[in-house]
Amino acid sequence: ADLRVPGSTYDTILAYQAWMGLNTLYDLNAPVPDGDAVDDFLFGSQRGFCEQIASSLVVMLRSQGVPARLATGYVPGTRDRISGVFEVKASDAHAWVEVWFPETGWEAFDPTAEVPLAGDADRSTVGADAAGAILDGALSHPVEVGGVILVLGAAAAAVRGVGELRRRRRRGPWGLLHDRFMQLAPGAVTAPAAATRLMAVLGPDTFGPHEVADTLDRVAFDPDHTPTSDDRRRVAADIASLERELRDR
Repeated sequence: ADLRVPGSTYDTILAYQAWMGLNTLYDLNAPVPDGDAVDDFLFGSQRGFCEQIASSLVVMLRSQGVPARLATGYVPGTRDRISGVFEVKASDAHAWVEVWFPETGWEAFDPTAEVPLAGDADRSTVGADAAGAILDGALSHPVEVGGVILVLGAAAAAVRGVGELRRRRRRGPWGLLHDRFMQLAPGAVTAPAAATRLMAVLGPDTFGPHEVADTLDRVAFDPDHTPTSDDRRRVAADIASLERELRDR
């Protein structure tokens, strides 16, 4: 089906991503097809991982006249709290889509973020049946179970608090700024992709998203760049301003 929205490349991209989210599944164990991988993913198994998902979106967008290309690389790994750089492993390899916009050049989109995991589908299992039996027993002893839940809840909250403290120390100030910026555009894989999504939501006259993304990428990946305290304060102020703009919408 032609999902293109006349006059809006961005809406066309979102429409196809939404279709993939409703009709395909992310599955690292998807079988390797004998023939065309895109054809098999879209019209056969409808299961795959980032390479099949991104390649299929590129083909569909090109069929509608949208200039798109496949990009491969790595998502940000774990930031080392001593060196301040990201540790990127082979497991961080990823594939996504880039679309050409005359005003801004190549912009990244990640269709994988829209596709649900194959394991998310509801199904009856031995584990699910056992869980149901446990639930039935719990409902017949509400007071005792309530006390246990309170104790377990308090313990879980304490563990989460310690884990969050450790995570914040490990990420460092620039890593935490990166986290805040990426939270503004859920589903985006890279800082430039997050900036593009923010511009689409807040409007073309919004100041800050691309500047913040450029700075975060330089801090993370440019070994010759040494950020200053003023740089960090400026980026923090820009992110806070974007957070306020999103809250006020």
